[in-house]
Amino acid sequence: MLKFLLLVVLVMLALAVAGVVVLYQVLGWWALPVILVGFVVLLAVAKLVFFKLIETLFRMPFKAKGAALRDAKVTLHSVEPCAAPNPPADEPAEDDEQAKEEAARRWYALDVTIEPKPHGGAFQHWEPGELILIKPDAKPGADPEDLGTTNRVELWRDGQFVNDEDCKYTGTQRVRIQMSLPPDIRKARLGYYFEILDPVIDFPAVALTVAAPQ
Repeated sequence: MLKFLLLVVLVMLALAVAGVVVLYQVLGWWALPVILVGFVVLLAVAKLVFFKLIETLFRMPFKAKGAALRDAKVTLHSVEPCAAPNPPADEPAEDDEQAKEEAARRWYALDVTIEPKPHGGAFQHWEPGELILIKPDAKPGADPEDLGTTNRVELWRDGQFVNDEDCKYTGTQRVRIQMSLPPDIRKARLGYYFEILDPVIDFPAVALTVAAPQ
């Protein structure tokens, strides 16, 4: 994609120079208004290409990181309502509207096993804490909308779940993640950067919203 955009810019510059030469030879000084209009159009197109190039460059490292879970196999063991976490003591106070939205969110504990598909990419490690909940109809490669809030991430070790200490892992991992959704959302997928993971997850209609003891 990056090479294609650079090629487009070079072709546009070459055509612009050639066009100026041809117009001047055919029309002489009368070509000046045409050249000015063409220059304005060229600037507008170049601006669009430039911003697309910047966006592509910005996305590249995140797409590379997300590729660690491209086509990963997800086994859903359970999705259960859970208590909402207490906010940290040092967290700034929310306004009334934001507090209402947060209070209305429903919290769930997702127990899943994620098995990455082997590939030769630069990133082999993946971070369970970077998993998000996205819409079921999210498009691959598009910037996904994060529907949820993640609180706690745990790893299955020696027959029990323990806190996520290392953050980054390779290979298959069973994880339990506490995540929230707006009250009107009943279906979602797991997302990892720009990657979309199957299957679509059905969430229970009723979930606890009382804060869990610290």
